[in-house]
Amino acid sequence: MVAFVGGTLAPVGGHNLLEPAVWGKPVLFGPHTDHCAEVAALLVNAQGGLVVQDEPDLAQGLRALLRDPAALQRMGQAAQRVVADNQGALQRSEDIIATFLPGRETSRDARLEQGQELSSRQS
Repeated sequence: MVAFVGGTLAPVGGHNLLEPAVWGKPVLFGPHTDHCAEVAALLVNAQGGLVVQDEPDLAQGLRALLRDPAALQRMGQAAQRVVADNQGALQRSEDIIATFLPGRETSRDARLEQGQELSSRQS
């Protein structure tokens, strides 16, 4: 259906915004997302997430979404796309950093080299 990420209405720290997004759920959360501001922005910009300011705003947002199954589905799909579009970021970062380290090859280079070795063995 829809997920509200607790701990974001007060400055106590919330849970992971991506957890419900992985499952294709629209993500509602409060304004206190200091620990995950980038993810919050991605979700809002993709229209997969909605910031609510307080409890009445949360109730209003939930009512509106629950009355509109098509909007729920669109938001859930958008949230899931945010996750899919950002998978592999750690590997890409590692590969970029490795290019600056002498004698280090990237994981991609190693995979290509292994693939070349396998193809030469098969010949």
